[in-house]
Formats: sequence, structure tokens, C-alpha cells
Amino acid sequence: MRPKWGTLMKHTTMGRRHILRSVAASVALSLAVSAVAATGTSAATRPSAVNAKTGGEATVAINETFAGFCYSALVAGTALNGMSTIFESLFLKAKNGDPIGLLASGATSSSDFKTWTITLRPGISYTNGQAFNADSAMENLNYIRGAKYVPPATNLWTLGVGVAGFANITSLTKIDDLSFTVSLFKSQNDFPISLAGIGMRATAQLATGVTCSSTPIGTGPFTMSSWSATELVVVKNPNYWRKDPARPTVKLPLLDKISFIVVPESSQRAAAVRKKSVDMAFFTGRTDNTYIADLQQRKSVVTVYSSPSLFYPSLYLNQSNGGPFSDVNARLAVVNCIDRANFNKVRLKGRGETPTSVLGSLNIGYSKKGFTPFNPTKSKQYVASYLAANPGKTSLTFTVPFESATQVQNNAKFLQETFVKCGITMNILTEEQAVWAGKAYNVVTGKQPYDALYTAGLTDVVAVGNFAVFATNQFPADSPNPLKGFFRNTLGPLYNLTRHTDTTIDDLLWQGRAASTKASSKAAYQAATQKIQELGIMTSIANFGWSLVSNKKSKLSAPGSIAIVKGQATQAVNPSWTDWAGISKG
Repeated sequence: MRPKWGTLMKHTTMGRRHILRSVAASVALSLAVSAVAATGTSAATRPSAVNAKTGGEATVAINETFAGFCYSALVAGTALNGMSTIFESLFLKAKNGDPIGLLASGATSSSDFKTWTITLRPGISYTNGQAFNADSAMENLNYIRGAKYVPPATNLWTLGVGVAGFANITSLTKIDDLSFTVSLFKSQNDFPISLAGIGMRATAQLATGVTCSSTPIGTGPFTMSSWSATELVVVKNPNYWRKDPARPTVKLPLLDKISFIVVPESSQRAAAVRKKSVDMAFFTGRTDNTYIADLQQRKSVVTVYSSPSLFYPSLYLNQSNGGPFSDVNARLAVVNCIDRANFNKVRLKGRGETPTSVLGSLNIGYSKKGFTPFNPTKSKQYVASYLAANPGKTSLTFTVPFESATQVQNNAKFLQETFVKCGITMNILTEEQAVWAGKAYNVVTGKQPYDALYTAGLTDVVAVGNFAVFATNQFPADSPNPLKGFFRNTLGPLYNLTRHTDTTIDDLLWQGRAASTKASSKAAYQAATQKIQELGIMTSIANFGWSLVSNKKSKLSAPGSIAIVKGQATQAVNPSWTDWAGISKG
């Protein structure tokens, strides 16, 4: 269902609570299902792009629906991937997590990492002819971070999760047409990475709720031809600015047209790419491993490009709702009763990474310290301690919502049956994602009602996205951000699904951001991870990757065949971004 943001336009002076109710559902689902700026690399050998041809069309099967093109639209994962053909961000992420300039040519910081100067590439325009410059970049960032919300509020249909994500920004200042400064409250050594995946939109798109949602105007290699909830068709932008850095005379994009079609069932996606009903299809290692494994055996028919296991879904134990997890013994009982090795073997067909930390082994904050392996005996001891401290309780029982999809329910039942071995009862509440996310990410009350949630959130090799998940609040108590008064108790803790209140973890996270060397930054982030694990605040189950499968008869070049900048490789397989400009049809 598409949000009716146009109704907000008429009431720019409405009360804060009314506004928050209007954006609540949108923010919730965006947070719950987005793999914002997640990373991946191709496991297959990439063919040379030297002989890449121009022209041709491609059809790509994805698993997420389209719901509009504004910042606050209910769009996630592979639907964002389709939209990335239209919208471009200031930066992208390299394989190692370093920023690569896309619309921006670079970023420099003050010695304390509190002031960043962003320099833009010249000669770039939106597809409606508007120049992309400092004014446009600042306009986008001010809308995203909620600066327009401060009375007299305007364009409230743009209000979304960026308010929390960019809570550290205090102001933006134009230097000239191609550069501006960003002033931060606290030091942030990785600030440019936080701008990766934030698509820039033309002023005309942002003008009204209707245009923002339905009329996408970006700088990207393609423009929208048509769209519905289940299909996005884009056609070549003839005035696109990029060229192949290895062949400077070759203008991008190489394809003329791409159709992204929604095929929710993984079995149907697998059949479609095998039979060439579609040219390419995305698959998630969280639920689609049976089909990925089968496709990998069909080497004469398809090519499978896969990412490492860079997605770390976790069990978030809520300390704030009156359930059992305000007691550390209850939390430690649960985290000691996760049979990760068998979950990976049985549910992920051995294709995932069996966790030894709440973060994957490639992440800067990865630490084994304080992490608890499967130990039913120890779990039972913590159950006994919990019951002794809570004489009114006769069992350690908690409830978790899971979607109705067969594979999701099977994941839930595996966990449920394992907990029985430790004397723990996990009740399965069947609720679709849109339902439980609307309650868990409640921007009106800031409350999280569920005992626990098993969902995504942690990802990547860098700390940017995970910072928000681990921190107690995105608006520190001493923040001078004028939005703090509006959002500290609602959007501020929204990513913190456990609602833990341990600010020593915040201190370690900010130390990581302020560090002048990667080694000292890593040490601080690892210390925060250790603290989270020792307190049983949350725990991992199994880490997974994504796969992009191409039918060989389609003769499409591999993702990532053409560099954004010569010598700098981006992630090739990523559910939310693919360099479609560089893919050709031979």
C-alpha cells in the first residue's frame, strides 16, 4: 500500500504526534526489511569488460515489492536495487568498506573528524535537466535528516529513518557550487560511508507528496518508463554522465532497458532463471539455499555470483516491555541455548557462516570475547538463577513473531525445539512483517512491545549501520541538534530493538568513531561487541550471503565488470545496489 503523503502537505503546522502517526508505518517497514548499504562480492570469476557491447534488454526477478520513490517509501532489499538504476548516492562502498566517490569526487575532514568537506563531480545533471550541485546535495541531506521538520515545517512527506541515521549532523554549509561542509556534533571518522546508498532526488520530485512518491527524478543511468507494486521498467538515460574508465570513449549505460519483476516465491524465481523466462534473479541465503545449491550444479545453464556471509540476523532480547529479558540470567539462558552449527547445517544447508560473534568475521567490530557457544547445561543453570530471582515465575517463557512463509516458520520451529532442551519455552506468534514491524518500530511511542525479535539489522564489514543497532539512542543526551526535542524518545532509540540502556556501550562506539587510526577504532568497536555479548543483549543465529544468478543464454556480463573509478572495485553482489550501468548483453 502506498502512503498518502500528499495529505501531510496541507498541514505544515500540525502537531508532532499527528505527524509521527502519519509516518510510523513507513518508517517501521523501511527499518525492518532494509539491508541499507549492505555489501557483497562476486564469488565467480568476472569476464573482461573490454568487449562489452551496447544495446539490448534484460529482465531481473526480485523478491521485494515497489511502494514509491520518496525517502519514506516502504521499499527494501532488491526493490531498492531496481531503484538504484534511477537514483545515485554521493559515495559507494569498496569491498574493504572504504568510500568510493560516485556523485562526490572526494571528502576531507578536520583533524577531529567533526567537520567534513564534500566535493562533487562537475557536469552532472538530473534527468529533468536540473544541475546536480551543492545546493541540490544539501537540499537532499536536509530533507533526509529532518531539518525541514523544525517549525515552520515543510515537505513532511520526506520524513523518514534518516532523522536517526543522521542525528550527528548539526549543520550544512555551502562553499561553492561543487563543495559544501558538514558539521557534526561528535567525531565520526567514517562519515562518508554513511552517505553510501542515499539516493539524490531532483527538487521537482521533492515538491509534493505525490511527485515524491510517484515521479522519480535522479542522476542515474536509467529513467523510469513505468512502475507498479510488482514491476519497475527503466530505460536508458541518453545523457548519463559516466563512461567506462577502461575505455573512455564508451558511454554508459550499456543496456537499453531493464525490467525488474517481483517473484516472491524462490522456487518460481529459480525456475524462471533456469528456463530463461528471466535473465537474472536474486536469492537470499537466509531462506533460498536449496535453490542456490541446485542452481550452482547447473553450470551449463546458469552462472551464480555470490557474496560472502555479510548479513548477520540476530535475536534481539527486549529489556523494556516487562518480559523476562530485563533479567540478565534470562538473556544468558537464551544465548547459551542457540545451536548455531546445526541451524546452519539444517536450515541454511551448510552454506552460511556459523557465528562466533554477533558480528561476522569480516566486520571491523568482530570479537569472540564474551560470545557464548551452544551449552545446554550452562543454559539450564541460568534458567534456574532466573527462576530463583523471580519466585512468581514457573518457567522461562517468551514470545517471538515470525512471518507465515514456510521456510521462516521452519526456522522458528528449529529454534523452538532447541530451547526445549534447555527448559525454555519460545512461543511462535505468526505475524507478517508489515504487522510486527509497525509495532516494533513505533515512532509515536518509541515502545518495542515484543519479548524478542529475530530479524536483520547487523551487516557489512564496516561499523556505520551497526552503530545504530548497538547504541542506546542516536541523539545523545547532550546533543545540540534541534531535532532532539522532537525525536529523542521516539526515532532516537528506534534501531535499538533491545532497548538496552547501557551507555558504556555508547561510549565505546563513539571512541571507535573518534579514533585516529584503524587499529584503535577496531579495538574500541571490538570492546563494544564484547560488552554486548557478555551481557547477552542480543545474539546471532547464522550469517548468510546473497546470490545473483544469470542464465548463460542471456549473455549478460558479470556484475561489477566495469569499475566506478579505475582501480577501485565495488561490491558486485548486493541486494540493494548493483552497477547496472556496466552490465552488457553480448
